[in-house]
Amino acid sequence: MSAVQKLEAPAPFEGVAHAQSAQAMALVDLIQKAASNPEIDLDRMERLFEMRERVLAQEAKRSFFTAMKAAQAEMPVVLKNASNDHTRSRYATYDQVSKAMQPVISKHGFSLTFSTEPSQIPGHLRVICECAHEDGHSKIEAADLPYDAAGAQGKANKTGVQAYGSTVSYARRYLKCMIFDVAVGEDDTDGNPADMLDAHQIRQIKEALAAPGQNADDFLAFMAVEAVEDIPASKFKFALDAIKAKGRAQ
Repeated sequence: MSAVQKLEAPAPFEGVAHAQSAQAMALVDLIQKAASNPEIDLDRMERLFEMRERVLAQEAKRSFFTAMKAAQAEMPVVLKNASNDHTRSRYATYDQVSKAMQPVISKHGFSLTFSTEPSQIPGHLRVICECAHEDGHSKIEAADLPYDAAGAQGKANKTGVQAYGSTVSYARRYLKCMIFDVAVGEDDTDGNPADMLDAHQIRQIKEALAAPGQNADDFLAFMAVEAVEDIPASKFKFALDAIKAKGRAQ
């Protein structure tokens, strides 16, 4: 089976978007011509240029989301290619994620820039990703993650530098997949789709884990996965029942 699976989706509103863009550009041209009139007063010229900037910003935003829709339709399922001995789970490395996603990201005019800053949550690191489109609009997403310094049993297994690098690497994979709504799944032997949770199931588990008395890290170690998204769909009921059982015990 190939390392990626491509999806295709129609674009029923493409003609409408092009018409709106043409109208916006016509308005920008009209504003520029009016602003070039030597008889126009300064205050009115400033208002015209402010209107021009608003129109251009709206067009850039429209272009961003049109391109995002097209990119998400082409994005592959990224298959896990590495193992974590501590959690006894499999995951996709950043190289694997980039190899699958980057051609589509670049094709549709996107670029990603990552940075870090102190998190307001003690013991966490905030990793920031700015997703920019070539037409000018950008969107920022951030993730606050605990430093990955210990294994599944809670014992330190990394130096400070290693923990920082591991945390940043995980956050980059997580944010890149989240921005483009990409699934990470297991390869299979019969050609069927990967056994993955859907968005509703993921939300149910996360909401259950947010209840008092729950510990997400302990739960993930129990399920032998790195993230809720990595839980196989076939284990959804088992996972939810395990969370509820701990809640009743508490």
